[in-house]
Amino acid sequence: MTWKEYYENYYEWSESTQRNNLSKITDFWPEGRKTDEIIDCMFNMEEKASASLLRKAIKAKVPFSSNDILEIFNIGLDNYRELLKELLIAYVDKFEWLDFESCMICFDDEDSSDIFSRLKGKTLNFNSEEITCDAYGAFGLEAVNILMDCSNARFEEFDLAYIYDQGADEDVVRRKCEQSGISFRSMKSFSNRKRVESERKPGIFKKLMVILFAASDDDFL
Repeated sequence: MTWKEYYENYYEWSESTQRNNLSKITDFWPEGRKTDEIIDCMFNMEEKASASLLRKAIKAKVPFSSNDILEIFNIGLDNYRELLKELLIAYVDKFEWLDFESCMICFDDEDSSDIFSRLKGKTLNFNSEEITCDAYGAFGLEAVNILMDCSNARFEEFDLAYIYDQGADEDVVRRKCEQSGISFRSMKSFSNRKRVESERKPGIFKKLMVILFAASDDDFL
């Protein structure tokens, strides 16, 4: 059976037949076919059959885009969290930060910790600010250390100084300094460290002063 035959007929089959016929496909994944055919099947299948198809697609290294993966996460394979973790890890190099973060919302702290530990050795497309600010705020230092080590991005001295102040692993920060052409000594002695934190994450007092200043301007006018 070809994928074309499977795709044209699967909707008429029972769930067990859908799953059994997956093993009969002789050309999975055929060059030139659209990945949205797989997603279409998954949306119209019962959860077990949908998971079987996804497992087959991951094994065949079907060229999913990040948008494809977001759609798959929205299908709702709640009983197959390990499979979703496998999907995310296998295609993590396709993701921009916001897409990755959207997928991570589906996992609890334990799953998230497992995912980050399994990202070691991967190559990521996240930039300096996304890792040192956004990821730190969402997932904490342990995740940041891993993401920094996986990133080929050039880091800003500003970002490295900030995350170093928060307690990031010194060896990781040293490697990122070297990778980015920054002197570790210069970064370590970066002047006015508090300015780094206040500019990246304005405190309540600073926000209040801005509001009061704006209000006083209105009263004056």
